[in-house]
Amino acid sequence: MTYATNLRCRECHREYPLEARHVCDFCFGPVEVTYDYDAIRRNITRQRIESGPASLWRYSDFLPCDRETAVDIGAGFTPLIRALRAVMLEGATLWSQAVPIAILLAYATVTFTLALKLFRWQ
Repeated sequence: MTYATNLRCRECHREYPLEARHVCDFCFGPVEVTYDYDAIRRNITRQRIESGPASLWRYSDFLPCDRETAVDIGAGFTPLIRALRAVMLEGATLWSQAVPIAILLAYATVTFTLALKLFRWQ
């Protein structure tokens, strides 16, 4: 169940149903999601959010889409985030986090090399 109720234009306050829309048809202002805050206060707890899957869908109650039709590619909670948190908050050394950093560097190198080939950059 999502607690998003509708979309509302920030400028002219026109309301729209929950659909793929980012701008108002009348004034071209940005649309924002509106929520049922009373229902959120009654039903959502920190423990409920923390017990969700280790992906973006942990916050599905706050997303303006259906969870049943969602495709989960495991976005979020990557090893790099854990490595950065360990370095910044727990005093770990960069050397102890070498594996996630090496994976990121390898991914960046492969992506850059493919872009050079595909777009024929010189």
